[in-house]
Amino acid sequence: MVAYSHLSMIAFVILGLSMVRLMINYSSLLAKNHNDDPDDDVVFYWPHTAICFITFFTIILFWWTSYPLRDLTYFPNEGWNLFTFLLYLGVPFMFFMVSEVVAPQPDTYKDKSVDLREYYYKNHKVILGLAWSLQLLLIGNLFVFFHGEVESLKQKEQLEGYKRASIIKGILFDYERVLQDLTLEQLEEAKGHTLWTHLQK
Repeated sequence: MVAYSHLSMIAFVILGLSMVRLMINYSSLLAKNHNDDPDDDVVFYWPHTAICFITFFTIILFWWTSYPLRDLTYFPNEGWNLFTFLLYLGVPFMFFMVSEVVAPQPDTYKDKSVDLREYYYKNHKVILGLAWSLQLLLIGNLFVFFHGEVESLKQKEQLEGYKRASIIKGILFDYERVLQDLTLEQLEEAKGHTLWTHLQK
């Protein structure tokens, strides 16, 4: 049995609740702004709106990128212990806390207007504190669970570096053969490159 299939259930339940809470709170603000009573409108504030959308899409991104953990060759059952489980579970917990705080609850502004600029600066220390904690947990998850991705990126960068070095070496040391292989259009394009002027010297 894949341990992740059992351990991830509670994490995805919490992630789903986070998305639902955020959508309910924000859609309530939108609905309140378009009712018949002009005295209880919502004044939106773009940094607050940006944080809400970033939180929502980061939840989706975390959910999506967790898929490879189902593969035992990617992350074996032996990699799971209490520490890794709590580290993985910490992200959905933090998402839920951010979703609770980032937008006001509908029952807190009943029959009165809401200024989200005022709400943001009243609660910005809590919001940003939770956001920074979430970032630290996400970085921890990256290095513990997705270290293979980090290593593959490094290897890809090294491979690209080797390819560039080989091309430059080929141009510098096999100049005549490279010129013969170039088409007329490539030759004209190459003449405009700074490397061409150095080769002509």
